[in-house]
Amino acid sequence: MMYITCTGTVSVWNVEKEQNILESCVGHLLKPGLSDDSFKATSVNIVSASLLEDGIPKVMTSHEDMYTYHFGLKTWMRVSDAKSAKYQMGKGISDSLISMGKGKTGLLSLSDIENHLACSMYLKMPQEYRYWLKLYCRRLSDENAVGKIEELCQDLLGPSHL
Repeated sequence: MMYITCTGTVSVWNVEKEQNILESCVGHLLKPGLSDDSFKATSVNIVSASLLEDGIPKVMTSHEDMYTYHFGLKTWMRVSDAKSAKYQMGKGISDSLISMGKGKTGLLSLSDIENHLACSMYLKMPQEYRYWLKLYCRRLSDENAVGKIEELCQDLLGPSHL
């Protein structure tokens, strides 16, 4: 169960275990000027909020930025924004993350793709992770980014025990 107060406090409970899992504030996400678009000086509101299956909250703002809470880092993480693509409220995170890359790879920067890759890994979405990893590899290849390709290979191979 989740509720959001008018001051932006988000509380999430696991009702079955009778535990409060999250007490955080989204007020800072609702201030104008957080996005890359300098023309978004109007007020920001929450237009949608829900919980994913594993209890991770997601919040969508009126500026089409979607955030989810990262329990490990104890902070809100933007997983979608209007610049990357239009998020459709009827879709889940899974569908929206994939639809962002289709046919629009030239519109996404390398850091956008890296962000989507990290988000899909954090949200434990293997299908999306594979999609963004393939897209990332193609982009690195197209840009002949040898250093980043080597770094990626090292990450995928894991730590060396020599």
